[in-house]
Amino acid sequence: MKKIILLSLSVMFSLAISFAQTFEHNYDESLALAKEENKKILLIFSGSDWCKNCIQFKQSILSTDEFKHFSEDNLILLELDFPYRKKNRLPKEQQEHNEKLADLYNKEGVFPKVVLLDNNTTLLGKVNYQKHNSTEDFISQIEELSDK
Repeated sequence: MKKIILLSLSVMFSLAISFAQTFEHNYDESLALAKEENKKILLIFSGSDWCKNCIQFKQSILSTDEFKHFSEDNLILLELDFPYRKKNRLPKEQQEHNEKLADLYNKEGVFPKVVLLDNNTTLLGKVNYQKHNSTEDFISQIEELSDK
């Protein structure tokens, strides 16, 4: 009985790891991965501890199994966070990194803002997120921008 329980736990743990979503936080590393794996880069500008829509977006779209499977095959996810609370502040180097990319791709300071780049840094477009969007709608937008 112990062997069966241990085996079951091992399988469940392996599945949890395989479905874990990886968010990158460095542009240069994301670009290198995108080129190596022939994927697009999805820049996600977020205010993780203050932006209600960002939190909802992460829960209702980014955390779904459907999006995880799609992104695993097609995207490098680059999360650019701008937390407000002192306890959540990023290291100065990461803050500067994120601000530099915001100057390029999010001058308006919109949160959440999602931008799609190809692996040569060509801007393919903005992916719109609305509260009523389904994961399927969101993925369709990415696919349409990818086909341009």
